[in-house]
Amino acid sequence: MNNVYENICKKALNESKKYIANNLANEDDIIEITIINNIATLTKKTYNPIFEHRQTTVLQFINESCKLLDEYINITINIGLHDTYNSNLGIMIFAGEENTENIIIPDYYAMNNYNNILQKDNICFENKKNKAIFIGASTGNCNPKYNERLNLCNKYSNNTNINCYINNFCQIDINLIKNEYSNYRSFSSNHISIAAQLEYKYIISIDGNTTTWDRIPWVFNSNSICLKKKSNQICWYYEFMLKDEHYIEFEDDSLIETIINTIPINECQKIIKNANQFVNDYLIHSSHKLYMSKLLYYLSIKNMQTND
Repeated sequence: MNNVYENICKKALNESKKYIANNLANEDDIIEITIINNIATLTKKTYNPIFEHRQTTVLQFINESCKLLDEYINITINIGLHDTYNSNLGIMIFAGEENTENIIIPDYYAMNNYNNILQKDNICFENKKNKAIFIGASTGNCNPKYNERLNLCNKYSNNTNINCYINNFCQIDINLIKNEYSNYRSFSSNHISIAAQLEYKYIISIDGNTTTWDRIPWVFNSNSICLKKKSNQICWYYEFMLKDEHYIEFEDDSLIETIINTIPINECQKIIKNANQFVNDYLIHSSHKLYMSKLLYYLSIKNMQTND
């Protein structure tokens, strides 16, 4: 546990070294929060109803994190409420590319303690279907030809061992999807519960607009294996995730069937055990709050040094 604590503190320190801008709040997707003596208040809010709930969650989480601090801090921060940002603005964001100069904080779902979906999986790996499943929205590239999720579902639309579905065709004109994938209805699906997905040995994670946010945590917490498509999108804790130790990575969609047919059972059991421990180390609510509290502390020190 000491190594976990040290890792979290080091990650927070490294993020605090990034440039942080001021006065970027725009009454839309970027808000401003001011912390005075460890009490956070909203000083510039969003008027966009799409982001209002995220704004409330962020403020509550920051106040909870500030309670962990032993010293008073005073700082003003700007937080982006979109899923991710491609431009380096010097703001705090939920997720982004590996080389982003924005400061990555716990994502919206992490701040909500994943809505308590990290429940015990009562099906042991050996008793699950020897199949893989993916279900998600058609988020990601707005050109259906290059949308990774649509490509995956199209590739495996007739495969009995790899079941891939889109449960929400969004962000792309449905006519464009029809033109590119005439069989798109064959991989259209209603909602499939987490419990139903956990009947499968392998659960596929493939990015949409950014990281899959809460999918990694609930799969890691289960007795199933996460098959994660290689990506440069990260959450704050991704640098501690190790391929072949916590999950199996693939770059080419065509490799999925080979993976599920060849990976030894003892390898799967090892990965599941490691992934479960990863959740206990980094993905419980107290770890997210620890990271945020340390980040705010280091940023406040940097701010004081800059102003001296």
